[in-house]
Amino acid sequence: PIRSALLSVLAAWHRAQGRPTSGPVFYYKCVRGQPFPLNDNHVTTTFKRYVRAAGVRDTVSLHGLRHTSVTELLRSGLGDTYTMKYHGHKSSETMKPYNHISAQDIQNRLDEAGL
Repeated sequence: PIRSALLSVLAAWHRAQGRPTSGPVFYYKCVRGQPFPLNDNHVTTTFKRYVRAAGVRDTVSLHGLRHTSVTELLRSGLGDTYTMKYHGHKSSETMKPYNHISAQDIQNRLDEAGL
């Protein structure tokens, strides 16, 4: 989901560009200069190009970023139900792989408990 404040900014930008304020939020331009909605392939290709240009050697993917987002929201204490809804998961079973507990997480909890 996109926050309402950001949607307002994007709508104003679309109006300034002469684009419709409903429908797709992000566009890219094809060779003919016509605006077309972004699609998964374009986003993935562009992301991979920037990863290569940045010289990142590790395997990085958009799905990996989504996985990291879920993990960090859970670690921050947002909770399974809110995180699940935010990311569009339909079942709490899909949240299980994201519940990573690191040694640092354990130490933080022990410190909070004064142990």
